[in-house]
Amino acid sequence: MTARNTAYRIIDRTERLLDGALRSVRRLLGLSDPPRIMPMRGYGAPAGVRVLARVLEDRGSGSGGRWGKAFRRWATREMAGMRVEVRWRDRRWQGVTDEEGYLDVTVPAPDRAKEGWEHVKLRVAEARYPSVSHAARVLVTGPSHEFGVISDIDDTVIDTGATNVLRLVRSFVYELPAEKQPFPGIDELYRALHAGPAGTSSNPVFYVSSSPMNLYEHLSELFELSGLPEGPLLLRDWGFTKKGPSPDGGHQHKLEKVRSIFERTGDLRFVLIGDSGQHDPELYRTICEEHPRRVKAVAIRDVTPDVRDREVAEIGRDIEALGVPFAAAERTDQLAEFFAERGLLPSEAVEDVAREAA
Repeated sequence: MTARNTAYRIIDRTERLLDGALRSVRRLLGLSDPPRIMPMRGYGAPAGVRVLARVLEDRGSGSGGRWGKAFRRWATREMAGMRVEVRWRDRRWQGVTDEEGYLDVTVPAPDRAKEGWEHVKLRVAEARYPSVSHAARVLVTGPSHEFGVISDIDDTVIDTGATNVLRLVRSFVYELPAEKQPFPGIDELYRALHAGPAGTSSNPVFYVSSSPMNLYEHLSELFELSGLPEGPLLLRDWGFTKKGPSPDGGHQHKLEKVRSIFERTGDLRFVLIGDSGQHDPELYRTICEEHPRRVKAVAIRDVTPDVRDREVAEIGRDIEALGVPFAAAERTDQLAEFFAERGLLPSEAVEDVAREAA
């Protein structure tokens, strides 16, 4: 272990101890707000479905304008060590939140569970909070799904200017969901992939991003307003960890999240969609090397200058050498054409995407 890693572990441990002490003092003084459960969409095959949520102090949603909403979005107080009961139909399990308030338990689906979206009931199993509960949704994948979609968010679905620090900060801190604009036609494209070539399927869509977990509810509202298909949102926890500060400029966490999706969805094959602004092409090349038979296609939105374009083109050749179709394009309708040519959506969907983009 290097001196840097040792320092990271010491800082992480110290921060956890201080956070725990502060929580205890606030609780003793009666300053703690009651908990609330923030449900997060889970996923998995019937043998093991990942149930996700976060337990935070309930600081209210109230008014206060955009700055009040921004403050509550970022000034969260996590509740660690909270016992949470998971109830799915007639079966029950229990999990405990970690230091950041996350609940992450994997449970087998009940016998009567169907493929697609299912509801589970979450309840804080602490005597002092007898009525804190919330419903959560989990996506059960299976043979009826033709394929799945894994998509980045920033500069792939939404034009956040992830390569421009000031634009990105404004997008994260200041803008309301209704003010964000997905790329023209992206909702039509994703709905067409969700419905499949015959238009009758309900293919699962997963969103993986380096955006902070504090934006989970913000992005959920945006996706609903924009008509994008519902799907698990796998974001990134920002803060200090035993591995160092996060975000640290790397995107290894996205690779780990995509691997988790592959591991938990049986033999389901996937379409991978990202952009050239960060490291999506490199990450997807790694996934294709690991699972060449489970990737149906890779599509990259071109948002970068010519120098990066040449790098992406070389990565694309590596991916195609593995037998996986690859495309990089600036416009959403061009991506739709690529998918239609490979039989992943109907040809008329290309016209719908082009019409909306125009």
